[in-house]
Amino acid sequence: MKKFRFLSILGLVALVLFGSGCVRRVEVTATKQTLEEAVHRWAESHNKNDMDLLASCVSKAEDVEFYMFGNRVVGWSAISKRYEQLFQEKRIARFVVDNISTSVSGNVGWVSFDWHMEILTPEGAIMLSNGVETQVYRRIGEDWLVVQAHSSIPMPMLGSTP
Repeated sequence: MKKFRFLSILGLVALVLFGSGCVRRVEVTATKQTLEEAVHRWAESHNKNDMDLLASCVSKAEDVEFYMFGNRVVGWSAISKRYEQLFQEKRIARFVVDNISTSVSGNVGWVSFDWHMEILTPEGAIMLSNGVETQVYRRIGEDWLVVQAHSSIPMPMLGSTP
């Protein structure tokens, strides 16, 4: 009986000490999946030129910052105007993301990914563009929303590398 009580107490102590770590790992894994799903919604908004879908991904705060098309755009109202114009022109014909990497710390998450885009020129031709993007998300209520995004197009390498 003493052995059973000792093992029960030992098991309870182990559960308290190590069980919360297991729960935390499950929460982080689930959050990383949620952030990856958010990136796919982001891509879908571009593919559909869908302003409402894009808006569901982004914080409406005026301190939201996007670095896009070589410009710093601050605040949801300015960002939404940029995208409304882009989506109205239906210039994005295809937008694909891959190589998604996610990290989480508390109520903040960040995601990096490669993107591949087909853009319709005013002349009707298709221009291909590839780049990388990092998005910072903040959990606001139950939602994970983009609060900062930085998109870059890689520069061609000049000369040889050391």
